[in-house]
Order: sequence, then structure tokens, then C-alpha cells
Amino acid sequence: MAGQSGGGSGGGSGASAGMASVAHDCEAQVSVAAPPSANVHDTFVGGNGTFSDSCDPSGNLVTHECDYTSITGPPGDPGPFYMLTGDVKEEFVNCDGRCVNGTCPNICPGIGDSLRYVTIEPDGSATFDDLTNGLSYQCLLYGMADGYDCKTMPMVGDVAVVSENFSDDCPADPFIYTHLDGMLTCSYDDCDVIEP
Repeated sequence: MAGQSGGGSGGGSGASAGMASVAHDCEAQVSVAAPPSANVHDTFVGGNGTFSDSCDPSGNLVTHECDYTSITGPPGDPGPFYMLTGDVKEEFVNCDGRCVNGTCPNICPGIGDSLRYVTIEPDGSATFDDLTNGLSYQCLLYGMADGYDCKTMPMVGDVAVVSENFSDDCPADPFIYTHLDGMLTCSYDDCDVIEP
């Protein structure tokens, strides 16, 4: 929270010996950077204080990044453009209760994982049981292969295989492609772990 230093309490709030730790100065940073990795312990310094990634009492990640605001561009180029405020903002990441020392383990569906359809919504979003890692996910439909309707063709109980995963920094917004019966079928985005 603004004006407080350190972050949450449970699950270990500091970096342990030998664990990667990265420091960021939000007042010196000149451009908006990609969100920090949930797999690396980060410390951020800004006008509102110093904040280190930590685990909350439920075992989920309290992480941070440099805050920014949108601004209007010059005439003829409305943007949007973004400007750093110099402050640090707090974010929360669902680690499925597995946060350790201010980091989340990689909990995304991996390439080769078998995903069993549990529910399929009319808009194509779906829930899956990952038969490989034991987790469950709720995903938004992103795209469909030519000739395949991901809203009507997969059936509850079908098992798809993750063929590609474009989320090196899990658990933040995994994006996956799936194959069913050897054929590329659907791509999904924002695959969140379902709380047990």
C-alpha cells in the first residue's frame, strides 16, 4: 500500500540466500517497462517508499511495479502515451497458495500437458483439469483454427494437449495453443488457476 515499506507478512517476505533478487528505481526509470517476473524477487524504490515482493497469509504473491499514467499525445498523434509517476504500485498474483520468499513457482500449463475439458461456455471460454500437473484452470478463448469451432466442437471430457505456451513468466496471463486428436484446435488466454 502507498506509503508503507516492505509488503505483506505471511509465507516469507524477504529474498532467501542464493535466490535471484532484482532492484528497481521507479524515480530513475525513464520508460514504462514490462511487468516484473513473478518468478523473481523484486524490490522497488519510489517516491512513496521502498517495497519488496512478499507472500500474503494465503500463500499468494504481493508484487510491485513502477506506476504510470496515460497522457494525451501531441496534435495528430493522440497516443495513448504513458508516463511514469515515480511511485510504486502494488499488484496481487494468484500463486495457488505456493508463494515462497516473494516469488511464485511456474504454474502455467506446460508444453505437452494434457488438459481435460471440464466446462465449455457459449463464448468458448473453458475450464480444464491439467492431468499432468494436477492443477485446474479457467481460460478465455482467444482464437480458433480454420475449420474448428472451439465454442461447439470440443466436448466435456475431451483431452487436449498443450502444443505451445507463450508465457515464460507464469503465472501471469498464460497464453496457450491446444491440439485435439493431433490437430491444432484452439488458443486460450488468461488461464487462471482455479482456487481449490
